[in-house]
Amino acid sequence: MFNVTLTDPGIKLIEVIREVRIITGLGLRESKELVENAPALLKTGITQKQADQIKKLLAKAGAKVAIERMPTVDEMDEALTKVINNAMFGG
Repeated sequence: MFNVTLTDPGIKLIEVIREVRIITGLGLRESKELVENAPALLKTGITQKQADQIKKLLAKAGAKVAIERMPTVDEMDEALTKVINNAMFGG
């Protein structure tokens, strides 16, 4: 699963806001605020294909986005176990 973050809206703000509305389902005001306050998380927990499609749409509008892979449950469990062990046993 992946997260998509708007990192730079570019100069075509109206086009980017329009795309953000479509992508997120937000209203005009919320989409405008999100774009104006970039970087901003647009979507979370989506497939690589969906993330790539969003990136392509926003790139056409002149924006830049970052796609990040979310850690798996096993990776989060392993990281949490390390934190607990370090807290309890000092290493």
